[in-house]
Amino acid sequence: MSDENGIALMQFPKEVLQRLQPDLVFKRHLNLGLRPRSLMKFDEYREVISVSNDDITCDNQVTQESNTIIVSTNTSKIGNSMVIKTDISLGVSEVDNNYSNQYAQIWPEVIVNRGRIGAPTDEEMIASRLIYEDFIAGRFVKQDELIINEVGIKKPEEDEINYDTEDVDEETINEIRDKYTFVLYAKINVYSREGPVYDHVHNSLMSALTKLQVPRVFIEEDSIDLKIPIKKSFNKKQTEKTKKTFNLKFDFKNMNKINLSNKISIASNYGVITTDPTILIETEERDDESMDIEKPELKKEKIMISDISSDIEEQSILSRISVSCNEDGYSSIRLVNGHSLDKVTVNDLKKVLEMAKLKQESLYNNLE
Repeated sequence: MSDENGIALMQFPKEVLQRLQPDLVFKRHLNLGLRPRSLMKFDEYREVISVSNDDITCDNQVTQESNTIIVSTNTSKIGNSMVIKTDISLGVSEVDNNYSNQYAQIWPEVIVNRGRIGAPTDEEMIASRLIYEDFIAGRFVKQDELIINEVGIKKPEEDEINYDTEDVDEETINEIRDKYTFVLYAKINVYSREGPVYDHVHNSLMSALTKLQVPRVFIEEDSIDLKIPIKKSFNKKQTEKTKKTFNLKFDFKNMNKINLSNKISIASNYGVITTDPTILIETEERDDESMDIEKPELKKEKIMISDISSDIEEQSILSRISVSCNEDGYSSIRLVNGHSLDKVTVNDLKKVLEMAKLKQESLYNNLE
């Protein structure tokens, strides 16, 4: 096919055109009142199926090679293909007396699986940082809940673990009690990514938090080692110092549920874009376009898109709002203004806050 000037016209399949001109394809769909690929309504969200459990995955002893215990997991399916797997694990560290914050931290790692190996991408690092900040701002877990303040002793000839402080060696227990604490880690894997991932990995982590638990700790009497290092001072006098070392073990039959100090928050994202009525959607033959038909006045309209869910929407929508909230209020609001025609106004922000509250109410029960 060619035009009057003899220049060949090229026709692209819709999959190719979506990559070459995502703005054009997206705004054509907007003029039809639809969203590309998903064909959802403007204020519609993808279906979320979330399953959380508290199965334990680990070795029974903390070693230098493997020092984590998976105590809570969540698997969420968003839409037709996107899947997020969250594992909350525990490490053990000495208590830092200089750390005065009464609420615990979490160290997340977001991994978007794309079939490659390499350094983390900007999206992964930014999402991990935002989740870390949300966890601190939310004040979900008190630090005292993670400090190991109860230690049992298991004797070689007995199968039961004795947690009664009156029947155990108080001096040995005091060397461990309140000296060690659990540390929270979160590994979040994203598969078949569709749209921004931050809001959905946030919700998956919140769901996993509801199942968080820690094991009770004990030591075996025959595992206590005595080390006598010899140190030489400057005056060449030898001094001896005795130090005990312990192999902390975990009693998975006796788990302590962690009660969250605040309610979990639900995150959702929104985009603002202005339609372009000058884009014509050719549904008839070219000959029909010459007919004298009265055309309506063209007006630009600002549209609010909920749950950005495709590459086309992600590339076309530059003005975005991300809101995290619970029943008590809003914990975080992040706003990015893109194109000058798509700037977020105060009325847009009010509308987003109302929609985020409704989203939180509908999704809270499913995640928990």
